[in-house]
Amino acid sequence: MNARAATRCPIDWRALLLIVSLWLPATMFFGGHLGWWNDDHFFNGRDPATGQVLFWVQTAPTPFDPPAPYQFWRPLNFLFTTSMVTTFWNR
Repeated sequence: MNARAATRCPIDWRALLLIVSLWLPATMFFGGHLGWWNDDHFFNGRDPATGQVLFWVQTAPTPFDPPAPYQFWRPLNFLFTTSMVTTFWNR
């Protein structure tokens, strides 16, 4: 075994550079401002007419499913995303 093989870094920096160079333009194409999308309105727990909060935690994975007891489908998504979208809806 030669010394160069023993000290070689396991990360191929060219592959990492390729991933970052593709990921950055794809995620920041609109400058980070994507606007309101359909799923944003689904996660918002406010009444559109009054702005009053109706719920903080989402209990259905889609808008077409009936509310169910707390499900394991993306548990942090239901707890965190819904409350954050509801809290910062007009900001």
